[in-house]
Amino acid sequence: MKACNNCGGRVPIVNKVEKLCQLCDNHFRGEVLGTPDNIAPMFPDDPKERKQIPIYSGVLKYFPKAIIAVAKQSMIGHLQHYSPDEPLHWDRSRSADDRDALVRHLMGILEAELSGDKKAMAEHAAALAWRGLAVAEKVLDDLP
Repeated sequence: MKACNNCGGRVPIVNKVEKLCQLCDNHFRGEVLGTPDNIAPMFPDDPKERKQIPIYSGVLKYFPKAIIAVAKQSMIGHLQHYSPDEPLHWDRSRSADDRDALVRHLMGILEAELSGDKKAMAEHAAALAWRGLAVAEKVLDDLP
């Protein structure tokens, strides 16, 4: 077995060109979540309105390290609940306590800060951000 070029997991490589495991190959192909069908309805038809949603310049450029940490956290959470050969996906039934978990991670940041453990602070911050996105996604899903 070789390590996946994306996640580093020691799993069978299925995409020989990019040297990706099945999870990462599915993710990059958009076969799990975030497909154009899920995303496209969120963007307005009016080009002027679309330009008021600066995903790259207003989010990715501001928070590149945080976005990477949240993506890693997503994989960590996936591997905590599923086998590595199962495609990356968000099983919402397993995250019914997002708000409680968010607060626990906020408290984890405080605890790590008080003990001077910067690595634990970063891990809790990424998990907090993931949970914050989960809460936001669910709230937005409930809008008309």
